[in-house]
Amino acid sequence: MRVAAFVYWNLGVQYLKILLEAGHEIVSVITVPDNLKMLPEGYSVEEFAYDNLLPLYKPSLNRINSPEFIDVLKRLKLDLIVACYFPKILCSDILNIPRLGCINTHPSLLPKDRGMFPVFMPIIRRDRTAGITIFSLNSGIDTGDIITQRSFTLEERETGLSITEKLCSVGAELFKEILPLVEEGKAPRKPQNKDDSTYFSWKSSFARINWGQTTEEIDALIRALGGLYGGAYSFLEGRKVIFNSALPVSEYINSFKDFSIPGQLVARSGLGYLVKTGDGLIEIIDIKYEDNKKPTIEENLSSSNLKMIFS
Repeated sequence: MRVAAFVYWNLGVQYLKILLEAGHEIVSVITVPDNLKMLPEGYSVEEFAYDNLLPLYKPSLNRINSPEFIDVLKRLKLDLIVACYFPKILCSDILNIPRLGCINTHPSLLPKDRGMFPVFMPIIRRDRTAGITIFSLNSGIDTGDIITQRSFTLEERETGLSITEKLCSVGAELFKEILPLVEEGKAPRKPQNKDDSTYFSWKSSFARINWGQTTEEIDALIRALGGLYGGAYSFLEGRKVIFNSALPVSEYINSFKDFSIPGQLVARSGLGYLVKTGDGLIEIIDIKYEDNKKPTIEENLSSSNLKMIFS
């Protein structure tokens, strides 16, 4: 098959590997620019395309559905478009180009959590399971017929990185299984039940810590967003602070019962700092100012009199 791949992130890399191993011709890889300094090894579609001499396109997202780019895709005589974590809705003129249509991958069990990038929401909601869906693209937002999907169990201390790795592993297995059926035009199609659908669209403000929430809720937010997804954040004396790692605390609660203000720094610990939450304490392990200017967060907190309050 002649395939165009609109792909990103680690699962996008795995899809390209599977297509090449199966002997398909990848006539274009369409992706968005990577920040290689922030990506774990093996996550860069851009790097993989360069290393494997694949034709790479990085148009600005507002030109993806332009007549000029549509004309480029038409001239490629495509059999299939494969999409994965691509941050732009493809117009109907693009969807109608490939002989076998377009398949997409979504990091949820559709029709639950339609919308932009709900990868870490199962952790934030403290769900026990998560899942991934491969489906046929149409002009709606994640509304196409389901081809295949699979769920998996979440560990107690799941992180944004660990759930991303699981989604990649399960998604690659599903894609490899279903690809021969897609090529033969025999892939199953199950319409989504719109009555069961939910929609999610991530906003950066969701990453701000509400210190009045429970320790469990704040811990889940930091685990979900720490490191790979930019971290949860708060403010200290007007400067934005990024939280990448934390642990819930129970053994010291009675010692600091007089600290009643959520967000207040109450003590330094062996690993970091104890901060008051809505119902107890959380131990902050990895913390930094976003602007990286002096004084550092460690210098500020080490010289504090434990009256500082995150907001």
